[in-house]
Formats: sequence, C-alpha cells, structure tokens
Amino acid sequence: ALFVRCTTLGHLILSLYVDCVIVLGDNNDGIESLKRDLAHHFSMKNFVTSRFLGILFIYLFNYFEDY
Repeated sequence: ALFVRCTTLGHLILSLYVDCVIVLGDNNDGIESLKRDLAHHFSMKNFVTSRFLGILFIYLFNYFEDY
C-alpha cells in the first residue's frame, strides 16, 4: 500500500509492504510526528537504511529547491 500526504509544510510518503513500513518525506518534523503517532498504535523498530527491496535511496538536501 502507498499513502501520500501533501501539505504546505511538505510531502510525506508511507509505504507498507507485509510487516515493513517505509516513511519518506521532505519535512523531518512531519516524519518524526508520523513515526510518533504510529508508535502509539503499533510496535515499531527504527532502522535507517539506504537500500530496500533492491532499491538504493539517496538523500539529496533541498533537491527540489535547487532547480
């Protein structure tokens, strides 16, 4: 499942695959808030990775603001 939330504060993407949740976004406060909200309802572990399902994720600071 894929959930997308777009606001004036930024974009959040939550991807759910079996028992794995991936949270991506361009607003760190929004990501942390979502993670806290989810942790109230579900048992969660926080893994920081740059690869998932064979996909390499690269962090680009202010990527959209530079263009």
